[in-house]
Amino acid sequence: MAVRVTRTLMDYADLLNRPAPVSTQFVPMDRAARAAQFAAYKALEGFEDMVIESARETEERRVVPEEGGDPEINERLALLEARMAEHPEVTVLWFRPDERKQGGRTEELTGRVKRIDPLTGRLVLLAQNGISDGDSVPLRDITRLDGAVFDEYFW
Repeated sequence: MAVRVTRTLMDYADLLNRPAPVSTQFVPMDRAARAAQFAAYKALEGFEDMVIESARETEERRVVPEEGGDPEINERLALLEARMAEHPEVTVLWFRPDERKQGGRTEELTGRVKRIDPLTGRLVLLAQNGISDGDSVPLRDITRLDGAVFDEYFW
């Protein structure tokens, strides 16, 4: 059975105030030469971040027909357009492309619709103040639209 020995700083108190040993055989290195010894490790700086980034997973974008897009989403957008004056509350699932690599992730956003902007191709929600523009989502990236406004038309 191994005996565990715990040591404290007081066990080494006699060494704390002693001068550092100086070699009689070698000349002390200057700071620049000493730093050069460790320069090779400097190349690894950022390597861990690169490994973490490459391990970060992304989702693949859902394939939607180029012409016309997803028919169900188009129907829901048309219904929103017809009921725009009511500023209906919707929950939008949308694909946010990753800025650094292939793929992205699905995000959820809930709010009251302000407008569908055909010039920018975005669904614009109302800000918290109920007047100005809030968050917006690219129409081509919407994967699902839900809300009470759709309940009587879609089940």
